[in-house]
Amino acid sequence: VYALDAATGQVRWSVTTGGPVRLAPTVWRGKVYVGSDDGFVYCLRADDGKERWKFHGGLGRDKLLGSGKMVSLWPVRTGVLIDDGVAYFGSGIFPAEGVAMYAVDAEDGKLIWRNDSCATAPQSRISPQGYLLASNDRLFVPLGRVSPAAFDRNDGRLLYEAYIEHIIGGTSAVLAGGELFTGTE
Repeated sequence: VYALDAATGQVRWSVTTGGPVRLAPTVWRGKVYVGSDDGFVYCLRADDGKERWKFHGGLGRDKLLGSGKMVSLWPVRTGVLIDDGVAYFGSGIFPAEGVAMYAVDAEDGKLIWRNDSCATAPQSRISPQGYLLASNDRLFVPLGRVSPAAFDRNDGRLLYEAYIEHIIGGTSAVLAGGELFTGTE
């Protein structure tokens, strides 16, 4: 993770995580939040990159080879969405191995809720990948090749998977006027 001086392009600081970082960081109230393929979410100080806290979202410590690097079996492949002081993210991409959705306090990283049962149903398509979206009461999670799933923001309960045969989802989505639009890049 690099912080660059916007005027000069010079590196102000950099931080190395235990795995590749796939999505852009989130900046909120002087802090930078980033998920990593090592299974952790990092909260860094925006001014100098010092770690404030990190949270292990993986369901274990197992690793596997992914794109030539050792990564967690439960990488964080979602963005870290901060809303109303809560950081939301998902870990894991292989439904058969388990995935989890999380809400933690954005200031101190303390767990608010965890749903690690959302991929246990037979033939689950829950594979959180991409930037999360939030309405007042729902957390929308892009799922790679299928349409996004919706979770209750208060307790993490899976509300629905919007699976429609022959409709392609993607890692990109947008909320506009009460409608959820999704697609590939």
